[in-house]
Amino acid sequence: MLSNFFGQFYRTPWVSIAAGIIVFIALSAFSLLGEGLRRQLDVTRPRARRTLAPLRRLGRPTQGVS
Repeated sequence: MLSNFFGQFYRTPWVSIAAGIIVFIALSAFSLLGEGLRRQLDVTRPRARRTLAPLRRLGRPTQGVS
């Protein structure tokens, strides 16, 4: 069975490479999703306050923006 795999791999290596790339992308996506959820749902870490610096640079009024 292993020799059959190597024969198939030498004829069509892109099948194994494509499967590896798909697995890598899926695992990376789930890792990033989990990291984002962990950061959003973490109650022990204070969230960064929103600053008004970009609005002040543009000369827009800053009243009513939180």
